[in-house]
Amino acid sequence: MAEFASALDALLAEREKAQKKLDALNRAIAALSEDQETSPRRRGRRPKSAATTTASPSSKPKRKRRPFSEATKAKMREAQRQRRAKEKGQGTGGSAQ
Repeated sequence: MAEFASALDALLAEREKAQKKLDALNRAIAALSEDQETSPRRRGRRPKSAATTTASPSSKPKRKRRPFSEATKAKMREAQRQRRAKEKGQGTGGSAQ
């Protein structure tokens, strides 16, 4: 009979351990499910940040471009004329300078 009582005590202790583990798992599951409900997984395009929505696009400082020199512009014009002439089949079509 003593063996039966000790076996019963061992089973009750084991059930107690299992119940504690089960409670811990239930708490973890509840915490994760609450977290998921409050912040669902975002899909699609990322929302614009508040900083970019409040500032207008024209308020950004635009980068100033360095102007081409007249000599460079003339070279570009001549090269474009030659490309167009080549497309039309008129040969090189360069002007003599």
